[in-house]
Amino acid sequence: MARTKKTTKKAKRATKPATPKRKAATSPAKRASQLEVMARAREHFGGTKQFGEQVMLMDELDNTVPGFVSTQSLALDWICGNGGVPQSRIVDATGDEGVGKSTFGDHLMAEVQRCGGHAWLWDTENARDIHYQKRLGIARRSAGQITSQTMEDGFELMIQLIAWHNEHDPGRPGIIVWDTPAGTPTRAEADPTKSDEMMGPAKLIRSYLRKLNQALMRSRWILCVINQTYLGRSQSGQAFKAAYGGGGIPYYSSVRLNFSHPSKQWASASAKEMKLPPVGQLVWVGCVKNRVSMPHRSRQIYIEFGQGISNSFEVFSELHGAGCIALSGTWYKFDGDGWPELAERWPKAWQGGWHALAALCGEDPELWKALLVAYHGLVKPNG
Repeated sequence: MARTKKTTKKAKRATKPATPKRKAATSPAKRASQLEVMARAREHFGGTKQFGEQVMLMDELDNTVPGFVSTQSLALDWICGNGGVPQSRIVDATGDEGVGKSTFGDHLMAEVQRCGGHAWLWDTENARDIHYQKRLGIARRSAGQITSQTMEDGFELMIQLIAWHNEHDPGRPGIIVWDTPAGTPTRAEADPTKSDEMMGPAKLIRSYLRKLNQALMRSRWILCVINQTYLGRSQSGQAFKAAYGGGGIPYYSSVRLNFSHPSKQWASASAKEMKLPPVGQLVWVGCVKNRVSMPHRSRQIYIEFGQGISNSFEVFSELHGAGCIALSGTWYKFDGDGWPELAERWPKAWQGGWHALAALCGEDPELWKALLVAYHGLVKPNG
């Protein structure tokens, strides 16, 4: 009797009929039924006493950002996208000491005031230069100061402050700059007689940010947190960098900026050789989180000591990289091939890079306006 061969699994799979592919798009009749079912569900649950307005269709809920506030820095506006930081959100600026985080917060306060908004500062370090703030554009006469000594008091005051402004002056933008969580003690830390069973700083910040975030969503206010990094060591002895306050601030912030790698700048090479004090510093700023625009952008900004963030470095770098400014030896001039309009109107060459260009723009405001037009023609906010 002849032996029959056993069919293998591969042969069985090959004999199976191919399953037809699913249609990518639903039919118009099925799509209409989906809309009807969702509308009935919205009407049923939205009309109940238990849920009320908790159930809505996506088109009925406005999740758009009410507006954006410029940082007064062309580079930082490009990093954040949309021309600045978003309103009704939390912004986190983190970095080592002396890299320009407080200057960034002061520029935001000045811009909010310039746009007709309210500005409040919670400076737990109490280390602000009055004259420096005025030069940045802060109107101290109309700016508020929070003097809470503990973290609990400060958070409760900020929540009630935003609610009060929303009730008595609705629709007007505002900002609160908190500088810094590292210098803000809790009630247990400020009073040794308190119980040790109270919340730690990280858990306390997370619990209060839940409430504060809800207050911000119903307003056009911004909470800017100026946070510092510290160097820690794991149990294995490996060094790492972390920010104060735990993971609550990174989680609830919509935009996170990391300031790092400052490098001192002198007016000239001879000034550095003569050991004169530097006139500014270049700082790398990277956007490590952005929920309203493109993340992971980075740029170098120039902070002039005593004057704040200068846009001359950003404009000079962009135009020089695009070929609008030519370099011959140590002399710079506007390139006729790259930008003939500028070359015809300002044919004179100069030395000193962006420092000298800033001085030329101070003497001729029309030159600065022309450079800004050329810059915005090359750089797009979301490009």
